Amino acid sequence: MFAPGLRFLKFCQDKGASNDSVEIGRSLIYNRLDHLCFTRDRLLFYEMQQAAAKRAKWKRQKFSAEVAYHLNFYYILLYGAFDHAAVLVNGLLNLGIDVRRVSARNPEFLKLLNARAPGVYAVFQNPTHMAFINRVAAVRHVAAHRGIITPGKVLQKPDIEPTIEELDEDIRQAGLDWILGRFPSGPARDQFREMLRSNARMARYEQESLMEDVILVELNGKWSFIHPLIDTWWNFKCCKAFLDDVFSECSKVL
Repeated sequence: MFAPGLRFLKFCQDKGASNDSVEIGRSLIYNRLDHLCFTRDRLLFYEMQQAAAKRAKWKRQKFSAEVAYHLNFYYILLYGAFDHAAVLVNGLLNLGIDVRRVSARNPEFLKLLNARAPGVYAVFQNPTHMAFINRVAAVRHVAAHRGIITPGKVLQKPDIEPTIEELDEDIRQAGLDWILGRFPSGPARDQFREMLRSNARMARYEQESLMEDVILVELNGKWSFIHPLIDTWWNFKCCKAFLDDVFSECSKVL
């Protein structure tokens, strides 16, 4: 798995690449890829735990906090790999762009790269790689700027909303109405009653679940639901394929 990157790093050293470029490559291969592997494996572990909980018909064993924590880091690591590779290429090929302005989708970087090494440029412009970069970018944008990647359910709103009486009956059937007796009459009891009704309403909605563990993202001007946990292994495979292509093409021009 690490062999292409390790061979490329040794190749760069043998070709007399600058110490700065070698260090950037070392960080990409030894640190970023290592962190990607660890985070990928944690997500795959929790995916297995969710599957086991579903088979056992356990309730509310979703490991939601753990999954969200690792997903947010995973997508930031994935997106960073593209720019990390661009910084490496910029140094190895002496493109001369300030590293603070280098990114995999930066027009200045791509223009100079095309003039210096069309083969490497073709990797960054490969339609498959570009589609993957855009997909990861959309999810990473949520983690970095909009909030937290938290997979959830898509529920179908019932054609007829339950009445207050039906919700109160659901509360009684669940054996929760006794809690209200612990509150004195007044605003506190009324607020707690509304919370119980809200939970009962959502329980009815969950009976009409359309999708689980999905997030809503904007891709190419359209809103779509994706299942980020199922994408875990595929994401790593696509990221690794991009990096290996960069290593291969750079070896041809160094």
